[in-house]
Amino acid sequence: GCILRPVVFEPTSNKWRGEPCPGFHLHVTDPVQFLPYRTSLAMLQATMRLHPDRFACKQPPYEYEFERLPLDLILGNTRVRQAVAAGADLLELEASWQPGLQEFAELRRQFLVYA
Repeated sequence: GCILRPVVFEPTSNKWRGEPCPGFHLHVTDPVQFLPYRTSLAMLQATMRLHPDRFACKQPPYEYEFERLPLDLILGNTRVRQAVAAGADLLELEASWQPGLQEFAELRRQFLVYA
């Protein structure tokens, strides 16, 4: 549901200000098939795998949190980060969430006004 297009950009502030930085533009080709969370986890896992010597998690504090890693907050919890870092199969990881997601969908249904 998406393609990655190579791009070089030059940040105007912070650490890499004025330096050409290679990256990519994520272009959604099919919004129905595109799974942004799965895609994000796959890109994170690829980055961790390809650049283990350069990848590091930002340490707290972050926003309102002073103890947990910012990445854990962004991903949802520590277990997801640990699984991704350990090279877990992302489809299996995603499948493990399905019972909880189905339970939430059923609970949510009673509160939907236009279902």
